[in-house]
Amino acid sequence: MKENISNPEKLKKNKKVSKILFIIPFLTMLNRGIERSGFNLAKALKSYVDQVSILCWSPFGEKRKYIGNGINVIPVKLPKYFSSYFASLGYLIYLLLKKPDVVVIFYAGHGEAWPIRWARKFINFHLSFIAGYPIETVPHRFQEFKTLGIESLLDSIIVKSPAMKKGVETFFNRPVQIITNGIDTDYFKKSKGMNTVGLKHELGISPDSLVLLTVAALEKRKGMHYVINSLERLQTENISNVNYIILGNGNDRQYFEKLVKESSLG
Repeated sequence: MKENISNPEKLKKNKKVSKILFIIPFLTMLNRGIERSGFNLAKALKSYVDQVSILCWSPFGEKRKYIGNGINVIPVKLPKYFSSYFASLGYLIYLLLKKPDVVVIFYAGHGEAWPIRWARKFINFHLSFIAGYPIETVPHRFQEFKTLGIESLLDSIIVKSPAMKKGVETFFNRPVQIITNGIDTDYFKKSKGMNTVGLKHELGISPDSLVLLTVAALEKRKGMHYVINSLERLQTENISNVNYIILGNGNDRQYFEKLVKESSLG
């Protein structure tokens, strides 16, 4: 009989997993994709298991708010220097004391590898690596799983898009799962105090025009070329009151500059 995932209490009674641990070092220090998506995944899972916890870094002397939204956020107090070494000790203590059923990591080289290797000698847990960055951009982050000795301990590897799958599968020489990213539009609510009319005027944009904005690394995998091509098609239908602003830099900057220049939008 198929379980109804809209009934988390029913799933809890039949679960095999009761405790999930995420290790997200920079959860409260950086506001980017890995931290956002990792926290949102943890938040989504808390309805289906007894306990979802997140270990994160907390440098001495820095005051930060830890908003868990029902998640057990555990700040590991660390000195300013050699943080990853001291983080390893905190991770190991937590793993041995709490004995999670599943451990989710996003890196190997920020203090994760050593405690995971040692903890696996004493306790069993499913180890999952979520690749939140393309292998072509930061190959050393993937190499760390091999050089630090935890590649063979990975029970599952997850990527965030089909475009990332091939490169990661080739590197690890094993199947990779895809859990695609979603967008929480609440992050992008327009500020009530923003003077959009004045801002459009400064940019030379008509007040009644629609404005699309992309803030990202200038890489083809980000998909800006699809938006540019779509805007060209809109122009053929006499829809020209849409402006597209791209902010960023990256390896494919010249490609995008040429694309815009050769299009009817430039």
